[in-house]
Amino acid sequence: MGKIFHAVWRAPTSIIGSLLIGAILSVCHHLYYASLDGTFSEGDRIIAGYHISNQTFTTAVGTGFAFIVRAFLIFAVSGAYVQVFWKAATHSRKDNTLEEIDAMFSILSNLFAFRWGSVWWKYPLLFLIALVAWLLPIAFTIPPASLSVAVAPFITSALVTVPNFDFASLRYVAGVPKTNKNTQYGYDSPSPVVLDIANAVAKVGEILPITPPVANSSWKLEFYGPSLACHPLINQTIRLETESHIADYLLERQYYSPIPDTYLAWSSSRGDSAAPPWSHLSNGFFPGPVSYSINVAVLPDFSDPSIARDWKKLATPLQPLGPGNTTLLQCDLQNSSYNAAFDYQSGRQSITVEVNQIKQIDPLNWYDRSDVFPNLFNKGPLIINPIFLRLLSYTAITDAFYQIINGYINVPDESPASIETGITSTVLLDTPELRYLSPLKVAPPRDTLQADLLNRDATKGQSLFNLQNATKLEQPLQTALEELFQNITISLLSSELLRPNMTSEFAPPMPTVTSTVYKAVYQYSPRQLWIAYGVAIAASALASLFGLLAVAFNYANYSSDFSSVYRTAHGSKLSVKIREEDMSATDPLPEYLAKAALYIANPKSAGQLVPEHESTATVEIIPNSSHESSTQRTSGTREGERTNLRLPTTPTSRARRLSTWRVSSDPSISPPGYFDAVS
Repeated sequence: MGKIFHAVWRAPTSIIGSLLIGAILSVCHHLYYASLDGTFSEGDRIIAGYHISNQTFTTAVGTGFAFIVRAFLIFAVSGAYVQVFWKAATHSRKDNTLEEIDAMFSILSNLFAFRWGSVWWKYPLLFLIALVAWLLPIAFTIPPASLSVAVAPFITSALVTVPNFDFASLRYVAGVPKTNKNTQYGYDSPSPVVLDIANAVAKVGEILPITPPVANSSWKLEFYGPSLACHPLINQTIRLETESHIADYLLERQYYSPIPDTYLAWSSSRGDSAAPPWSHLSNGFFPGPVSYSINVAVLPDFSDPSIARDWKKLATPLQPLGPGNTTLLQCDLQNSSYNAAFDYQSGRQSITVEVNQIKQIDPLNWYDRSDVFPNLFNKGPLIINPIFLRLLSYTAITDAFYQIINGYINVPDESPASIETGITSTVLLDTPELRYLSPLKVAPPRDTLQADLLNRDATKGQSLFNLQNATKLEQPLQTALEELFQNITISLLSSELLRPNMTSEFAPPMPTVTSTVYKAVYQYSPRQLWIAYGVAIAASALASLFGLLAVAFNYANYSSDFSSVYRTAHGSKLSVKIREEDMSATDPLPEYLAKAALYIANPKSAGQLVPEHESTATVEIIPNSSHESSTQRTSGTREGERTNLRLPTTPTSRARRLSTWRVSSDPSISPPGYFDAVS
């Protein structure tokens, strides 16, 4: 029983085992790639003392999996093909020429064997299995590519030191001198850093670039800081009083310029908020720092020379500046709550600011020393009042903003405009109220080549240098002033000199920073792997099924070993005699041998025909004209008995009227199942 099992189930076990091992290894390949999905691909590993990158190692392992799975599946397909091949080669009802047998036998290793279309038409199942064996390797080029490397974001959150404000410090002021016999401290001016930042923001109109602690990061800051609240003078009494003060100032200025100023900005004291300070100096304004509120007067009609000359004739007690379009604004300093969100992605800065104004405050004029140092007259280290420091910083920021817009603009008829303000170099000239002054923003300075060209020939001058301004702000001047002050405040974070000392007792807390780091990670596509492996396994399983059916029909195992070929050839018959010069196995095959019919003995048929000892049988072939086959009547002598056999005829046997065959079971006479034709 064991011998029969070994004989019959050897090929099925090999085919099924190879198919299962290939399927199991494909699952292992999937599990290996799934374990790498989302992990970092960077880095090296040491194998046998050599540094190998992770990507190289995983690529080698994935390719190795695909190669081994391919080997086992092709082994199962080729094993199935061998079984089907021997079933076809030993078919008792089909004649095969030697070249056809060659094509069927070598198809798995010889692609040119596909050119024998007659063979594959006769045996389509062999053709199908051979086609699977040849196309199967294509599927195994896809699974290694199902694991790729992609750049993925990794988000982390931690307490990190970020650019922050340090208002409770002396970083924002240039100096705080003593006044009133050294019993008080007074404000002097903003620090040069604050002035530079304010001027830079006023030119571009945007928040300056702030360096984040980590690239591609985001965080939020909640702090108290200064803001500006501007409002038009709508109260009739205050507006009339302010226009009257401006009219008096312009009348005083007639001694220096008969054309009135078209723009005015000043800072008034609390006692006289509407009145601009003037003197008999040519500049018209005291150059002192910001005092209480900031006032802005825009008189666009005075830029028209015809109106500017006769404005006094148009003035009335209720309209001291005439009936023209006049804008009067007052801006006050506010202590506000800021909620700023910072976001940086791929080098792009995005800052969103929400401001909640809490209380109006006055800029700092002076403070008693006892207010600055609460324990001035006590022993021990001095304790400084942080409120004083914060108000001092607020004043410096407001003063830096005020120095940009403070002053006046006078546009005479023929001579260049008289500009004593920095507002012409800011984006504020692009607001609807100040847009009439836009040419002054790009006008060339006096006593320059550009000015001479523009004065002599405006067309030629404009062709040689640009006098156009592309920026246009649609928001009103009131909103633009508030936003510019806000942008200056946030832009203070761009300077490292203004950042807090984290060891200070007044240092702000560190916020939570969410950072995004982009790293190379493995990205696995299981669908791509299983489509390739699934097609390969399904095709191999189908071919294996045909092989198992062939084993069942043959009830025997076959192999492609040389011994199998030799034993088959030993018991087979060729329709022609091989010439002596063609006995060697060299190519090409002679034509007469290629077309010769090869009869491979069927073991089952041979077992019925070969007796236990030598016997002689006479075969008489009687053709039947009405059928494709004839009946053979065979007589023989076996131990004194006569045996009649009925055998199927072949085209060769039908061609002969009568033939005598000697069948011998004695190997010394002839090999078993070997037929010698005797005419």
